[in-house]
Amino acid sequence: MESSGDTALVGTVGEFISGGPPGGGPAPAAQLALAEHLITRAQSLDPSNQEWSAALERLHTAKEDTIQPAIEKGTIRIRVGGNVQQSNLVQQPVPVYPPLAKQAHVQGLVRFNVVIGKDGRIKGLTVVSGQPLLIPAAENAVKQWIYRPTLLNGDPVEVTTVIDVQFTLSD
Repeated sequence: MESSGDTALVGTVGEFISGGPPGGGPAPAAQLALAEHLITRAQSLDPSNQEWSAALERLHTAKEDTIQPAIEKGTIRIRVGGNVQQSNLVQQPVPVYPPLAKQAHVQGLVRFNVVIGKDGRIKGLTVVSGQPLLIPAAENAVKQWIYRPTLLNGDPVEVTTVIDVQFTLSD
């Protein structure tokens, strides 16, 4: 689609994609972004065709109608990269190195998939990987972490992210 010069094809595919999944329901955000990209491309290929302006207007209205009610219901959850979310940390207790792990010279990374609630507190976490001796200590610490609430259009939303906890033995 990106290299196609066929305005009607690019725009029509964009409009089709913006319609949501088969069987109804709103289109996912990534799908709406692709639809917007394709319709904008069709508009740039044929600026005099008002059909694409109207299609973009319909798409923007559909996005607002989908996102705003979800925010009001509190059902929006966005994904934020671990490094970006790290800058929002307000409280970060350091994990206590497990004595048995220290004695066995076990070190390494423990990775979690985490849901941060609208209030900035850890709402749920799942272990992705890590040394079994280190996981409980990392989990106990991460459950106490607190973040500044993440806002979308001025309203707090839940966030999914990845948290890495590194355990290193000092010499």
